[in-house]
Amino acid sequence: MLLVVIALVVAFVSFVYWKIKHEEHNNKVFEIYSQPGILFYAKFLIFYLLLKLYELNKHKKENLEDFDRLLPLSEHNKAFDAVSFQAVNPEGHYLYGGIERRHLAKINGFFYLVTPEFGLLRSPHIPKTNLDADTDMLHDMKSYNGGGIRFSPIKPMKLWRLSYNGKMLDQNENSVDVVVEADWNSNLPCFMFDSDMSRVAIARAAAAETWTEDFFKNIKKAHQSHYEQMGYLKGFFSINGKKYEIKMDASRNHSFGHKRDWLLMHRYIFHFIYLEDNTRICVGVLSHPCTTSHMEVGYVISPKKAINPIEKCDLRLYQHGENGTPGKNIAFRIWTRKKEYLIKAKTIYENNHFIGNDCEARIVFKCVDFEVNGMKGRGFAEWQYNNQNFL
Repeated sequence: MLLVVIALVVAFVSFVYWKIKHEEHNNKVFEIYSQPGILFYAKFLIFYLLLKLYELNKHKKENLEDFDRLLPLSEHNKAFDAVSFQAVNPEGHYLYGGIERRHLAKINGFFYLVTPEFGLLRSPHIPKTNLDADTDMLHDMKSYNGGGIRFSPIKPMKLWRLSYNGKMLDQNENSVDVVVEADWNSNLPCFMFDSDMSRVAIARAAAAETWTEDFFKNIKKAHQSHYEQMGYLKGFFSINGKKYEIKMDASRNHSFGHKRDWLLMHRYIFHFIYLEDNTRICVGVLSHPCTTSHMEVGYVISPKKAINPIEKCDLRLYQHGENGTPGKNIAFRIWTRKKEYLIKAKTIYENNHFIGNDCEARIVFKCVDFEVNGMKGRGFAEWQYNNQNFL
């Protein structure tokens, strides 16, 4: 009788072990997106507790003012230091630009401007963004600049100066002369993804993955620092000599780290939302298969300037534009600890550009009209696709 019981126990344990391995390695949508397995809730609890222990043992929070400037690049050939800015107003003006510093005096730089009169304008090198950095950036390290674009930190976490001076192309490939001079400023809280992201969202993403030695090594290797800050933009732009004064809701972000390898990123979708009641939302869903194939990130800033991390988002990448063609309209829900939001997005303008040293990633940039819980707003979306099959 004892032998029978032992045999049944061994058979049961073997079956559970086989079941776990089978699910962990085969339960993927399109062979990319991991789905929760039989041990999901146990792994969720373990990873959540590990995150909490890490918080307790981290004695000092980083002072972001020390990083709010041009930073030295690491020795890695894919080292990076990147900033971007965006702004929108009810009059139908959209502004979006970014510079990613790389080695060999190169940058990835892009600039978009949208007006009701001229429609969407883009810097003339787009869809490619691989440009030579301006020599003064290399020598004085005071501004991110190249291709007519300049972003200058004036007062850390408070004030930056933006400018563009050069040609831009409209949607019919007509050239116009554009000058932009504006100041970005903020009295709103900053969101540091390392420390401020929802621990529930991180643990849920990690628990869906297969835990191997490589999984944990890749988490450490792929780490990048990224923070965002909402604010305001005030200044002017001129098109063919005609000047427009602008006041806009705006935000900026700064990313840096040992390396950024765009080939490791399968996809992401980000939405940046500015509502009429002054609520602001950043929400993203990312697929970085060597670490987490589905990660939900972001935050909501209330009209009273309170910031709340997003704990859940029901947007699934594999259900939207997995074939490389984004939809024009999309709807999804997000949850913070305090509130649920139904987000509806309608594309007004869109354009493609490539980033990375060798165009490893394609970005579909979108200007968007939003409705969130019945409140109207405007903003942007970025749909990123891995471009390695087209290199």
